[in-house]
Amino acid sequence: MLAQGILLVISIPVSAQLYNPIDSVGSVRFTIKNFGLTVAGTLQGLRGEIFIDESDSEKSYFHVQVDAQTIDTGINLRNKHLKQADYFDTEKFPTILFRSTKIVSATDWSQVTGLLTIKGITKPVTISFTTTGTQTKTFIGSFTINRQHFKVGGNSATMADEVRIELTVRAHPVK
Repeated sequence: MLAQGILLVISIPVSAQLYNPIDSVGSVRFTIKNFGLTVAGTLQGLRGEIFIDESDSEKSYFHVQVDAQTIDTGINLRNKHLKQADYFDTEKFPTILFRSTKIVSATDWSQVTGLLTIKGITKPVTISFTTTGTQTKTFIGSFTINRQHFKVGGNSATMADEVRIELTVRAHPVK
C-alpha cells in the first residue's frame, strides 16, 4: 500500500525586518526661539538600526545616532559656537544618541519612547511617528525637549529653553 500525502505550502508574510536609516535623504531638523525669532538648524550623519516586528512590537527597537559635529544653522560663526563646551561640546560628545525602550504601533503610526543622550546626559522622550512605505520605510515625527535638561546653552534671557526636533527618517531594509 502506498501512502499518499499532500504537500501544503503556506505563504507567511515576513513581519519582522531590520532597517538602516538613509542619511542622505532624511533630515533631523531643530527650531528654537532666540531674541523672539525662530532659529532653525539641521544635524547629519544619521545611522543605526531600526527593527520593526509587526507581530510583536515589544521586539521592535530604534537605536540611532547623529553626528553633533554636523550641526548647521546656515551661519558658520553660530555653528562654531554651538560646537563649543557651553553648547554641544562636540569634541567631547561627538554623537547624539537615541535608544527606544517602548514602541506602541499600528499600521501607519508609532509612538516610540526611549532615552535621548546629549552631552552625556540621558533623558526620556516620546516621539510620535507616522510611517509610510512597504519596503523602504519613511518615519516622520517630532518631539520637544528642554535644552536646559541637557546643559545645552546655559541660562539665557533671550533664548528659549524649548527646542522642537522634527525628523524625517527614510530607512531601507537590511537584506
